[in-house]
This record gives sequence, structure tokens and C-alpha cells, in this order.
Amino acid sequence: MECMFCYASSFNHDVSEWAGTAATSVQTDMFTGATEFNNKYTCSTTNQASSCTEIKRAWISPFPPPTLPSYQPRTTVCDVDVNRQTTVET
Repeated sequence: MECMFCYASSFNHDVSEWAGTAATSVQTDMFTGATEFNNKYTCSTTNQASSCTEIKRAWISPFPPPTLPSYQPRTTVCDVDVNRQTTVET
């Protein structure tokens, strides 16, 4: 897990419940450059996932992304007059 989140600038998820040797031992540069993670969490041991349990008081949750317009299915498939007859001469 060395450098797993290196420069993952928008990553900010809770990793404190991760288990296993890689999460409970120091990993080289695991959170180096993980800007949002480092802004949000305090790790009692640098680069040890299981020690990143405290959310910093100064951390402010980012705004949610803008809402996309809701999907409106088309009610008209086409604007063809199905009653119109066409004569083809051969």
C-alpha cells in the first residue's frame, strides 16, 4: 500500500476501520499529496491508515456537486403523420 493515495488530491474517505498489516503499520508516503484527506483527518502515526481516526475541527465539508437536470423521457417518438398515405409510381 506504499504510496496508495499519493497525490489523490480529492480522496477524503474514512480509512480508520481498515484491518490487516498494511493498515496497521506505517506505509511509505501513503497519504503524501492527498490534500483533502490531510485537510480532514489527523493521524496519530503518519502514514498509518488505522491511526487516522480524528476529523480536524477546522475541516469544512465541501459543497455537493451541482444537481443535474432530471431526466425527462421523450413523449413523442417522431412527428410523422401515420394517416398520410404516399403513392409511389413505378
